[in-house]
Amino acid sequence: PVHCVRDSWGAELHPALSVDGPVVRKGSNGEDGYSAFSMRDPVTGETRPTELASLLAESAVTRVVICGLATDYCVKATVLDARGHGYPTTVLEDAIRAVNLEVGDGDRAVEEMLAAGAHLESRGAGRHAQNEVSACAAGQPSGNASD
Repeated sequence: PVHCVRDSWGAELHPALSVDGPVVRKGSNGEDGYSAFSMRDPVTGETRPTELASLLAESAVTRVVICGLATDYCVKATVLDARGHGYPTTVLEDAIRAVNLEVGDGDRAVEEMLAAGAHLESRGAGRHAQNEVSACAAGQPSGNASD
């Protein structure tokens, strides 16, 4: 389903989310992709990195905390890439939601993230120490309905 359309309320971060660093937006120039670490050119199909990996390295981030939509697409892809970059990664369980095109897709995505070494946290997990970053993976801001 279409979600997180650029310049709509659906692409806004929740007002209770404390953001004290840069925000990496993906899909804002026609590109798409599930992970916050990369974008795909819709014409050529070529994938290129976003600035997220370099921002994390430059900021001496020691752990990545992820929430957002959709568990079975953008959240999962971002978590797997964060783990691939070597970051201890936490998923805020009560701040994610799956599309579930097939029954159980969200549960399978969580299992895959856990198998990759991610950890789940629930309520009250929104406070993190310095040198940790919270990232919200949030769909296709360009309005593409591909996820």
